[in-house]
Amino acid sequence: MDPSTDHPTLWASVLEIITNETARALDLLADQATQMRTAIFQHRMVLDYLLAEEGGVCGKLNDSNCCLKIDDNGQVVKQITSGIRKLAHVPVQTWKGWEFDPFSWLPGAPWVKRILFYMLCGLAMVVFLPCLIPCFIQLIQSIVSNMQFVSTASPDGIKQIRAIRKKAPSIIQVV
Repeated sequence: MDPSTDHPTLWASVLEIITNETARALDLLADQATQMRTAIFQHRMVLDYLLAEEGGVCGKLNDSNCCLKIDDNGQVVKQITSGIRKLAHVPVQTWKGWEFDPFSWLPGAPWVKRILFYMLCGLAMVVFLPCLIPCFIQLIQSIVSNMQFVSTASPDGIKQIRAIRKKAPSIIQVV
């Protein structure tokens, strides 16, 4: 799976775009329906005027039940699409960094927290230092025991002592 398509925010943004475009299309259709309704009423009034001597459109068609009724639902559709947009809206998400307070679990004011933190650090040092000192001593002893000191003289007559790491004996297997 492509990691760039695995983010919920990405999918929410795509869904918001699709929803907004659909709502925009519905708004355009509602506007068009309102304009068509107005045009049809205007044409009906003109026809009634032109056919007034014969009883209007209904008289010409000899129909007693030819009432023209076209509901204007454009505003209702626009209210629905507005609600759809609100439901699909993804708020802007910004990175605020890590909101981690290492002292949040300590009680008291900030200065009390700091003092308690330093006291805990001191206590940890008192507990762990006796364990760490022998380890450091053994590490230093092993490093020093694996070194070889060589005394050399420079062309100026200055005596130098160099520490060289001993090479581990190479093991040769004969088959």
